[in-house]
Amino acid sequence: MVCVGKLFNNNSKVPSDENSNEVAIEDSDNDLLGNEGEEDEKDIDCVNDDQDMIENVDPNEQMCEELENDFMKSSSVSLIRCAAHTLNLAVSDFLKDIKDVRSKAKVVVKKLRTPTLLNLLRTKKLRKPMLECVTRWGSTYNMLKSLLEVKDFCCESSKDIKELYMTDDDWQQIESACDILFPAYNISLKLQNKQLELGDMFFAWYSCKLKVEQKTGWMSKNFAAALKKRGELLLNNSCVLAAVYLDPRYQLLLGDSEKELAKIFI
Repeated sequence: MVCVGKLFNNNSKVPSDENSNEVAIEDSDNDLLGNEGEEDEKDIDCVNDDQDMIENVDPNEQMCEELENDFMKSSSVSLIRCAAHTLNLAVSDFLKDIKDVRSKAKVVVKKLRTPTLLNLLRTKKLRKPMLECVTRWGSTYNMLKSLLEVKDFCCESSKDIKELYMTDDDWQQIESACDILFPAYNISLKLQNKQLELGDMFFAWYSCKLKVEQKTGWMSKNFAAALKKRGELLLNNSCVLAAVYLDPRYQLLLGDSEKELAKIFI
């Protein structure tokens, strides 16, 4: 969905028809990331596969580019991408790199959710692992996180139940993936806030990227690269830079070249 609104004049309560700046803000439904801040114990049964997720993302990205090209033809209109959707695209890029371990984890979770093993989990006072819905990356994070909570149970039971077996490297990858995705998971609700200011959005993205870059390993490098690639389309925007430049809390985050672009836009 695209919303176009006129900025108000300083001396008037109604929008000006002449010499008014218009800002088009690209928005998306909150369902892109799902219910990121809560751990729901309800069953999540989804028949989609990884290819469905890729096919769902690409048309949206193509539509965004087409809309951006259309609006750029008008000098009085600036396009701002949806931060929540951009984060979703960055995480989707990263999840492709851990496709194999995700598939293994999903097999184990499905086996753990069978009636017999669920009864065993209850006797040990362990929670039922969550099953991912691939169109909502937050459910993937919750699935991997919930699987780690029953790691000891899986290791003990894998001697008799082959479907629960995972190598030490698999478990290490799951732990690393959860650790790396946590910063993005943590800011996902903030980026969906209807009253989110551009300066707060810029800082949330900047802090998430910084936390990921501080981690070590190939996963952190790949995710940091995805955040950088997608973030350039979101943050290298004259309107966003101008808003950050005018916000005394975050102005120091801008470089000299970014400040100059902000001044020109203002």
